[in-house]
Amino acid sequence: MGHRLLVVDSDRRFLQDHKASLESAFEVEFRDGTEGSLALLECGDFAAVLLCVEASENKGYSLCSAIRRSPVLADLKVALISAKATEEEYARHRSLKGRADLYLHKPIRPNALVSALSPFVPLKPEDPDNPLGDMGGTDLGDEWLESLRSELEVDAVPHVAAPRAEAPRVEPAAPAPQPPALAPVSVLLGLGRPLLPLPAVQYVPAVPKDAGRVELLEARVQDLETKLVALSDEVDHRDRALEELGRQGEAAQGLLEERTRAVQELETRLAEAEAARERSVQELEELRQSAEVARNLLAEKNQLAMDVMESNQLLQAQLAEAREEAERLSRSERELLAQVQELETARNDSLAAQEQLQGSLADLHRQMADQEVEHDRQQMELMAAVDDRDARLARTEGVISAQREQIQLLEQEKVSAGEQILIRSNRLLALQDHLAELENQTRLALDLAKAEIT
Repeated sequence: MGHRLLVVDSDRRFLQDHKASLESAFEVEFRDGTEGSLALLECGDFAAVLLCVEASENKGYSLCSAIRRSPVLADLKVALISAKATEEEYARHRSLKGRADLYLHKPIRPNALVSALSPFVPLKPEDPDNPLGDMGGTDLGDEWLESLRSELEVDAVPHVAAPRAEAPRVEPAAPAPQPPALAPVSVLLGLGRPLLPLPAVQYVPAVPKDAGRVELLEARVQDLETKLVALSDEVDHRDRALEELGRQGEAAQGLLEERTRAVQELETRLAEAEAARERSVQELEELRQSAEVARNLLAEKNQLAMDVMESNQLLQAQLAEAREEAERLSRSERELLAQVQELETARNDSLAAQEQLQGSLADLHRQMADQEVEHDRQQMELMAAVDDRDARLARTEGVISAQREQIQLLEQEKVSAGEQILIRSNRLLALQDHLAELENQTRLALDLAKAEIT
């Protein structure tokens, strides 16, 4: 088992307040963080470790668990101290496998801390050459302690030497009663161990009156009483100084408690800031998730834009095909219109020929009227002429019938051509409507793609 104490705490105020008392009582080493403390404990000769829960950003519990898991540190005693932990939190930790041996709370008085750690760590052996130990630089001041040490290290009051003249030998009488011993200065100073022992005032044994040395003894007694009174006055003066130091210590303790409360308030604010930082980290994580969702949405948007572009290209190809079909239908319509114009021209020619034939028939009727006037005179000639005329009329009527049949055929072809033109016009209108619908869809798709891109 080791004999040293390791203190792990990031609180400089705590280390400053307890360093002197811990160093005067134990072999102690201090560290301001948990980093490397486990390796130091495994390599050093330590009996216990005083571990602050809040050290290195609340890593005290983790270091305690690591110590309990280490087989090398099975005999090491662990004392946890905290300024924030509650009794409920300590109770929960006591139920764990990696529990500590001692649980303390800040603030704590130096002597209370030393008393709590004494069962775990051997006390430092007292140096006979330096009985004050490491207390020489405490609040009393080095000069005062040096003067006190010089006062206390004087030899005991020497006996007054007897005169060289020979005197009759007498037997010593019974020793006079001793005055009550003074309280040790270490008790007056409130220290845990005694300082240098006060010099004991030795009283010269009484001698018979007939020895002739009464006056010398009285002088010695007066001298001793004077020194004792001076020493008592000095002790009273030191007592008053100690009382003043006690009041100053109480004031310092009050100031320490105020500073401790201020530190606790700062630690509370630090905990609130840590909670705010955790909330900020959580909000940042939510923002990162939102950014990831936004990136996914942007990727989907880009994919949709690509799909829209492909659809637009497909619609453009369909639109080009529709335009080509419209142009082809337009050419067919122009060809049909040319054929209709040709048929109209032929019909007009046929009507002109029919009018000519009707004119010729009218001339023939006029001729027949003229011939009827001359019927009597030229009957025989008229009969021949009539036969000739009938033949011509038959031929003419045959031509007219043929022309009428041709006109009917042309009318039928015109009607058929008109129906075809109407069918193709309807188809052209349907294609134009389909083309307009495709253009509207294309325009809507382009508007939607522009809106999503922006």
